[in-house]
Amino acid sequence: MRDYTLANVYGTHMPIRLHLEKQYLSSIQRPPHLKSHMIALETLLNKDFDLDFADYLNGMQPLLALTDPDRSLYERRSET
Repeated sequence: MRDYTLANVYGTHMPIRLHLEKQYLSSIQRPPHLKSHMIALETLLNKDFDLDFADYLNGMQPLLALTDPDRSLYERRSET
C-alpha cells in the first residue's frame, strides 16, 4: 500500500529508489568481529528517533561528564 501511494504521488521511480537504498544500506557492515549498528538504514526507515530502554539505562556516564571534565570539578567546588 505504501509503495502504491508513493508511486502515485512521486512517480514510479520512488518505490524502486527506496527499495534500492534499503538494499544498499543493509549491505554495508563493519568487519565480522565488530558490531554493526546500521545507523544509515535506521535513518532511512525513520527508526533513529526511537528511544529504547537500553538507550536510557545503558549504564554509561552522562554525556556532559564525558565532554566537559572541568564541569564536575566546578560542581564539587560550588557545593562546599
